Amino acid sequence: MRKASFAMSNTHADAFATLTTQEPYDFGAPFNDDDADIILRSSDLADFHVHKIFLSKASPIFRSLLSSSAMSNSMDTSWKVGLTIAHREGILVVCCPESRNTLRIILAVVYGIPIPSTEFPEQTFVVLAAAQNYKMHATLALLRGLVKQNGGDRLLSENPFAAYCLAWRYRLKEEAVAAARATLDRPMSIESLGEDLCLATGPALYELVQCRERIVEAFRCGIQQLLQPVTVQPRSLMARMPSDVTRQLCSAPTQSGLPQWLSTFLSTKANKVSEVNQMQFHVAFLEHQRSGCQGCCDMSPGTTHRIWMTIEEGLADSLQEVQIQLEFVDAEFNPDIDLDPPAAFPRDFGEPFNEDTADIILRSCDLVDFRVHKAYLASASSIFRDMFKLPRNALSEQFAVVVGAMDDEKDGIAVVCVAETSGILHGLLSIILPVPISLPTSFENAAALFAAAHKYDMSRVHHLLWSWMHTVDNLVDTTNPFRAYALASRYMSDKDVLQAALKTLEDPMTFSHYGADICLVSGSTLYKLLQYRMRCRKVAHACIMLAVDGHSPSVKTWQNTTRKSKSKHPTERFTCRSGYMDNKSPKWWNEYVRGVAKRVESGALHPSGKSIARASSFRVAVEEHVRPYQDPTSCVSCMATYTLGGDAFCAMLEAEIHSAILKVSFEV
Repeated sequence: MRKASFAMSNTHADAFATLTTQEPYDFGAPFNDDDADIILRSSDLADFHVHKIFLSKASPIFRSLLSSSAMSNSMDTSWKVGLTIAHREGILVVCCPESRNTLRIILAVVYGIPIPSTEFPEQTFVVLAAAQNYKMHATLALLRGLVKQNGGDRLLSENPFAAYCLAWRYRLKEEAVAAARATLDRPMSIESLGEDLCLATGPALYELVQCRERIVEAFRCGIQQLLQPVTVQPRSLMARMPSDVTRQLCSAPTQSGLPQWLSTFLSTKANKVSEVNQMQFHVAFLEHQRSGCQGCCDMSPGTTHRIWMTIEEGLADSLQEVQIQLEFVDAEFNPDIDLDPPAAFPRDFGEPFNEDTADIILRSCDLVDFRVHKAYLASASSIFRDMFKLPRNALSEQFAVVVGAMDDEKDGIAVVCVAETSGILHGLLSIILPVPISLPTSFENAAALFAAAHKYDMSRVHHLLWSWMHTVDNLVDTTNPFRAYALASRYMSDKDVLQAALKTLEDPMTFSHYGADICLVSGSTLYKLLQYRMRCRKVAHACIMLAVDGHSPSVKTWQNTTRKSKSKHPTERFTCRSGYMDNKSPKWWNEYVRGVAKRVESGALHPSGKSIARASSFRVAVEEHVRPYQDPTSCVSCMATYTLGGDAFCAMLEAEIHSAILKVSFEV
């Protein structure tokens, strides 16, 4: 399987560019015409001498850029595609974020220059993304054809998940949907993806899961549509097939008018997208032929192929309606603070943020003013400390982006407008200033405070909040261990991440369990959690096998309890009816523990002491063993042993597993 070698940068610049020339240079033929009136400069400083008319016809982005009104104000225009303007020997130079190889391919298609298959670059997604970025729709269509013609889409068949990740990264909707559909041909779970998780972002993973569900639903609806009678659904299979094909079909006892074999094939595959393919169709047809249908035995291969093509066409129409969300939204923890509607004018928060000696005002996004002292902000935050060192008229764009605008005054005091709400700002300032602390009352609000503290580089706030969440109000509980892990992996130390990861072991590690919370982590962060879980699973399995071999303290506890029970019943035949193993434990007990070990190894049981040594499960096993020996011939030995020491055995086994898991490191 092809792994992380498919990862590329988030910019449209070609990740494979190797040329690092310091000075611009001419690319050369065929982009060196003397009558060229514009130069496109690649990210690696290769100059392409081309013509405005070609660029304007191919791309509305360039057409807009090269218009007279745009050019007169070009230096003040912020182009979303990353273009900048320069000049060379009196000729306009447009600096592009793409590499020379990417620009060469795009311009070759624009100019109609043939591209040998051997020259088509490996980074096909980068080229397609660049064409899409400049809205070169005709060029994009031609490039897609070239990709298929030259075998550039082999990644889709070899590793559809990697193809999906690249399509998502470069916002290629058509390729993303095709790759998402291709992933249905194989099982997809967090564990099965393994190291390939590192190729994806959290939002990309979540959207893939959602898109797969939409594809399955559209596929099911498409098959139901094909199975409808012509009188009910004009897009049914019978309505789609040519009349010369329908005349060759065998008897049609089904309501849809289709032969029974064909109707059965489609209806049984309604929820199995990967099994509806040409091979499975021909297998179903051959099985029907063997049943002795004379008409179908005489049917030509060309006719059966036309039937399949009609099915494929109908299903493709249904799948065209499947949508996929490719817009990137940075996933954040959503605070549940109730906000009043923003006031028309700024208002003061009041006590304790209203001292007359305050020398700075922080204004929240909902127009609430906090009067504070620069000294406290500078002491807690390196961002504010560096900001206050500069005169107001020399503040760089960096501070304006991170902190906010500082272009207003109130009562002669400078006002800094920040992006946080008054609730978040109140909590943050109450921690760093000598005022009554206003701590959050929910995990979401605490996470929002973490984000604000990280933004302003307030590490001290991080540690205080994390400690408080675990010790004061216990905001990290069984309902949100994965969210706590996501929070810790963003802002906390390795020790804190390990603590959070440990709490996730009692829950399933599945896309369905995490839901939209998967957006809060990167694929790499999720993969680290998977690796940790696998190591814990291995350790837990080893602990259970020690019990099977009779070497663990928990087994000795069970055996000692058996001896104590026997001393209390000296007159009874105190032996287990199932017999004993070499380790002096009952056979049924060994079978039960071995079964637990297999379930842990396969992942059916979560790798935590509580999940594995659950007393209720052990009680069920005891009852199943005793049931065949009900009075007057019940297994007195095991019932007495369980009554005296069953809970103690489970507790000790849980402690053994938990102690072993605590020694597992988070990263190797």
